[in-house]
Amino acid sequence: MRFKVAAHRILAEKVETTTHKSEFYVPETTDKKFLEGCIVDSSPEAVEAGYSSGDRIFMAKMAGLQFKYEGKEYIMLHLNEVLAKMVD
Repeated sequence: MRFKVAAHRILAEKVETTTHKSEFYVPETTDKKFLEGCIVDSSPEAVEAGYSSGDRIFMAKMAGLQFKYEGKEYIMLHLNEVLAKMVD
């Protein structure tokens, strides 16, 4: 089964927050306040805003709708719930 997101939405798979290539490190105390995800699918409006599949994003811990599907954790977000996008 595939997902197709509605207008102004992003579907992201939750990923563990770790040190990245740029040596970005999230302390344990901060880690509990936001989540990191990898975009699986995005609406045309999200693509226009610069988000596409494979992008790594940060979102607030309580943002969006969180659910499990086939053993993986996903988050459905509105565009304005994305805090930041990682860029190289």
